[in-house]
Amino acid sequence: MKFVIQKPDMDTCLAAVVLGVALSDKIEIAGTGAFAADLENPMVCCIEAGGSGQVEQNNFDHHDPKRNDPPACLQAYAQQNCFDANKGRLVQYVSMVDLAQPIEPPIEFPSLSNLFSGMMLVHQAPLDRFWAGVDILQTVLDEKIDPFQPMPQKHAWNAYLSAKVKNQQQLARDLTRSAAYVSPGGVKVGFIQTRAFGGSNALYNMGCAVVIQYNPAFGQPPVAKFTVSSNGPSLAHLIDEFQKLEPGWGGRSAIIGSPFQGSKLSREQMLAVVLKNL
Repeated sequence: MKFVIQKPDMDTCLAAVVLGVALSDKIEIAGTGAFAADLENPMVCCIEAGGSGQVEQNNFDHHDPKRNDPPACLQAYAQQNCFDANKGRLVQYVSMVDLAQPIEPPIEFPSLSNLFSGMMLVHQAPLDRFWAGVDILQTVLDEKIDPFQPMPQKHAWNAYLSAKVKNQQQLARDLTRSAAYVSPGGVKVGFIQTRAFGGSNALYNMGCAVVIQYNPAFGQPPVAKFTVSSNGPSLAHLIDEFQKLEPGWGGRSAIIGSPFQGSKLSREQMLAVVLKNL
């Protein structure tokens, strides 16, 4: 089987696991999305690479701003008619993380999200990240580990958790240079420049309802990336505003992001659009 993915995040990796990905399968990284021929071929699984909601064509994506499709892993789980309690619980967890929904009560370190983001810090090549992510999620399933509880200590995961601890230390330093603003509509908006994971939750905990994160060197090759997330107000209407300045923005009500090829917007432009429209 051929799988086409755009980036190996947790949602993409779990969708692949649910769909039965195997080491013998061909994995193709399509940074700007799958080709039309792949999207139209039901023998090719396209995950987060276009074709939003077209599960009958084996396309699992939810980034069309005109639709409100669930995360790819949930689409894949529903299509497969799995009805497996452990798998369903893992899909629920990953969907909540992907949609930036708060998990209550908060999970103590290390959560599965901590572990996965630590893995992303250790592995840089997209294919290495994909297979390492698949291995983590498959282990959680095979060993019936509850994703809503802290992850157990495993030798194979030590490097990931060590990288995550260093990430948290970097985030703490970057938070000292973060800033908060209040929109004309009374929404508290936080801004942070960081290469670390976890900035949105940290600023939510500081009372922000919307968070702008700027990573000047995201991914491989490194590009400038903005992510805007919310734990309350809808952000869907901001996509059109950003599209006027820079084609390629996408997302949904709780989280939107700059084009995969990178952003050329300034901090001032970002703040002007967000604050004006909230």
